[in-house]
Order: sequence, then structure tokens, then C-alpha cells
Amino acid sequence: MTKLTQTQRIILTAAAEREDGSIMPMPSHVKGGAATKVIHALLNAGMISEMPFTITSTGREALQPSVPAALEKLTVDQIATAISAISGEVVPAKFFNYKHKALDRLALLIGESDLSVRDVLLAAGIEAIAPDGTAFSGFGLAPDSAPQEADDRAIPETATTVPAVPSKSPDAPASAPQRKARADSKQAQLIEMLKRPKGVTIEEITAAFGWQAHTVRGAFAGALKKKLGLTVTSEKIEGRGRVYRLSTAPSGLPA
Repeated sequence: MTKLTQTQRIILTAAAEREDGSIMPMPSHVKGGAATKVIHALLNAGMISEMPFTITSTGREALQPSVPAALEKLTVDQIATAISAISGEVVPAKFFNYKHKALDRLALLIGESDLSVRDVLLAAGIEAIAPDGTAFSGFGLAPDSAPQEADDRAIPETATTVPAVPSKSPDAPASAPQRKARADSKQAQLIEMLKRPKGVTIEEITAAFGWQAHTVRGAFAGALKKKLGLTVTSEKIEGRGRVYRLSTAPSGLPA
């Protein structure tokens, strides 16, 4: 499906809501050469007809939410985790009666925030595998990858996969983490920041690691909580905003 720019989506959405399907009048900020450029692009894509410039069935289909095929394999739990991290709201998996509804909600967020497959996987706190075998964890780098290499490498959408969770032996403790973070990894650095008595804000984390806010929330919900069994608490502090810390209470007990 053709990817729309924000301006194209606004214009087509308005046209779809009008009885005659016309793209006129256009938004006030789209004038002159910019308006001509947008019209030509929509005409070439077959999303509007020639004069009087009305939305076509192709244009209406382009407005329908969709997700890249690589993300359709995610479970409802994983989709809900990603949605929660991206939106900043707690959205439990049970909120969605059907998987396609969860995918529709995710598609809207992808379109609104212009997210890539890698962004969504990071928000879900799971791993993506590049064609060369490089594994990107929920923190954007693999245990054996250099930070500058992992942060700069993009993952083609068609090659992204979600690895299976290895089975545990009967004798292994239920709360044992599946992997340990390197002392110099971003995961270890984030944990140390959360252990500080004064805590840390999302803004401070994004400044330190160059992440986006939804990536940080995805790290809290995915890599720390689901993978390592850690609990991140938060409180609003005057002058700093919402501050996050690691809970010192045993798992399952209130902090």
C-alpha cells in the first residue's frame, strides 16, 4: 500500500468525508506550488481523479490502516505492549477482542508517528534479526554488537523476524532471566540509572542514549519487566516531572 505523507492524508481524509469527494478546499497551509505538487502526486498515484479532483477508490483504500507484513506475526500481547509504549497509555491485551483490531490500532499509531518496523519491535521489547544475522534487542543493540554499529544500522521490513522464546528446563527457577546484560550495555546503563536514589526521567534517558520516548517506555515494559522480571515505579516530582525508579520490593509485592 502507498505510504501517504501527513499532508496527503489530511487532504484525502477531508475529501473522503465530503459528499462530493472533492479535495477542495485544501488546507490553508497548502498553497501555490505546494498545492500543485500535492495534486500532481495524488493524480500520479491514482488517488484522485482529474478535474474536479475527487478522491478515488484507490485514495480511499490508502486511508485504511495497515501494518507491514512482518508485524502481522506478533501476538496480541506483543502488539499491546508496543501500543502502550508508543502511545504512553496502558493498553492491556484483553482490551482487544480480536487480533485484527489490535493491528488496526497499531497501524494508526505507525501512520501518525511515521514508525518503522524496527521502531515497533523496540517498543514491544522484542528482538529483530537483520539479514546479516545481527540481533537488535529491545535496547537497539545485540550483546556482541558495538553500540555505534547497532544504532546506525536499519533493518529491512521484509527481513524482520520475531525469535521464538527458548524453553526452560524443569529445574530452572521461574524468575530466572533468559540473558544477562553486559556491564557496558545500554540495558545495564539504564538499570543503573533507575537504581539512583533520585531516579531518572524519560527525557534524561532519551538525552543519554539518543532514543525516542516510546523506545524508553518499550524498554520498561518489555526488556525490563517481561524479560528480566524487574518492576519500574514512577512518581511526579515538582520541578522534574515524572521520575522513574526500580522497585526494591520482591516480585509480586507492592513497592
